[in-house]
Amino acid sequence: MPLMIELTPDGHRPVLICDLCHHSIEDLDLGRYAWVGEPTTPGDRRALYLEHRACGARYLRRKGPTRHAGALRELLVALQAR
Repeated sequence: MPLMIELTPDGHRPVLICDLCHHSIEDLDLGRYAWVGEPTTPGDRRALYLEHRACGARYLRRKGPTRHAGALRELLVALQAR
């Protein structure tokens, strides 16, 4: 999950980077999170990927439906609630 800090003229800001195209996800509504494989027992973990929805759709057409995904906005809300 590429979460980076970008320097700005006024300081800095967090930036989410798409794992597929490596460009920043500027609009949360155009992004999503995804993982490959289904956890099978409590405590199982999977790598989390951030991607543009359009990049994820292209990936699925190429590789097949082996990924699970959710809205990026929902992921950030879930992280904030922890």
